[in-house]
This record gives sequence, structure tokens and C-alpha cells, in this order.
Amino acid sequence: MRLGIVACDILKNEIEYLTKDDPDFVRREYLEFALHVYPVEMRAKIEDTGTSF
Repeated sequence: MRLGIVACDILKNEIEYLTKDDPDFVRREYLEFALHVYPVEMRAKIEDTGTSF
């Protein structure tokens, strides 16, 4: 199985630690901090990220 993660940059260290030895996680993408304050922009960036998987 191939998995990808799109998450806030604030979670990068935790996600990298939890998934570092799991070969199923083939891609990790981090968006800038506090993007949730701008939901329309956040959605667009998430959608743009998803097309590159």
C-alpha cells in the first residue's frame, strides 16, 4: 500500500518520527503554519498538493 500525508508544518517532527520506518508512507507534504486561519486558501493548497501525489 502507498500512503501520503498532507499536514501542517507544525506537525512535521512528530509525523516524521512516527512514519520514518514505515515503507507504506511514500510521501509527506507539509503546508505552512497557521494556514487554517484562511480556509479558502488552505483548501486550494491541499487540492494542489494532492494532484502531485
